[in-house]
Amino acid sequence: FLTKLQRPPLPPDNVARPRIVAPLRRVGDYPLTLVSAPGGYGKSTAVAQALAEVAAPSVWLTVDEYDNELGVFLDYLIAGLQTQFPGACSQTQRLLEAIQMPPVEAIAACFANELQAVAPPFVLVLDDVHHLTDAAIGQFFALLLRGLPTSLHLVVITQSDPPWPVARLAERGQMLEIRGDDLRFRLDEAMAFLEAATGAPLSADMVAFLVEHTEGWIVALRLAALNLTREPGRLVSVSALRPSADSFAPRALV
Repeated sequence: FLTKLQRPPLPPDNVARPRIVAPLRRVGDYPLTLVSAPGGYGKSTAVAQALAEVAAPSVWLTVDEYDNELGVFLDYLIAGLQTQFPGACSQTQRLLEAIQMPPVEAIAACFANELQAVAPPFVLVLDDVHHLTDAAIGQFFALLLRGLPTSLHLVVITQSDPPWPVARLAERGQMLEIRGDDLRFRLDEAMAFLEAATGAPLSADMVAFLVEHTEGWIVALRLAALNLTREPGRLVSVSALRPSADSFAPRALV
């Protein structure tokens, strides 16, 4: 249970990526930050890096397929909020414990009002949101996004865009988007990562080859680093790991 509420530790081979971290450090400027990309692009790592440099308190909840029910999801979410703000959302918690759960509208309104009462601005990170496909959860967020509490800065990490009405926020310039194209490692970032991972300097040509054939996908770069550590100087075939172009086609905002 507690592991779901912990910010993931930075990996040992983590390298500084100011190009990605700088905009994410500005989460306080946006009601919603959407970090959407296929698996293995370092989404959670990028957000964790940024939060380490954000002064505001933060709550992190990693969801999975077993949380795909409104009551279960909100139980975990409220538990996470209470680790930072004891007693937060206690009235919403009582609604969830009722013999018959109230309508989603009542729960969302109560939750939003109680979040508004949290004095300091804070960051709420929901990781692996692609697991949340339940219609009631979708309705809950549709209602919440109509007027996010001013104290809340919501960060959504997902492998596919959630079916929530985020277009309104995007149109108003109130949503920061980080996608697969942004998260791809560029040449200088790949050079720093591969040299740190292998413990040896690499030629620019070798790094350029790997970036081209992996399209900057960190999972493939990490595998290449492992193979280079085992057999220094040998270029392994990584083209089969190249992600498909379809992986980066964002779903239409609704």
